[in-house]
Amino acid sequence: MQKYIYVLVTVVFTLFSGCNQGQHASTEKTKEDKEYLVEIDSLLSTYDTHATAYRDLYIKALYGDKTALKSYSDLMLEVNALDNKLEYLISQKKIASNQLKKYMNLKKKFMQ
Repeated sequence: MQKYIYVLVTVVFTLFSGCNQGQHASTEKTKEDKEYLVEIDSLLSTYDTHATAYRDLYIKALYGDKTALKSYSDLMLEVNALDNKLEYLISQKKIASNQLKKYMNLKKKFMQ
């Protein structure tokens, strides 16, 4: 009978000691997710700034302003880099739904 109690206590102890490790891992993941959300918010803020500048530069470049053509080209390279980063984060499922919605609305500004 004592062997069964010993085995039962050992099994229960093993189960409960494993539970703490799982909680610690989920806390780490939540902290990592928060860091991604902050990074994505920063990327979206930069993207928004570029979307605002895009319209002005596009009109100036359309009329042949050489300075605007250079700035427009640089801006579009930066936007492409941001797009790549955001698309990667989307593929990794790191982006929140409200952030994805904001990103899609900002992308529309470049198509108008």
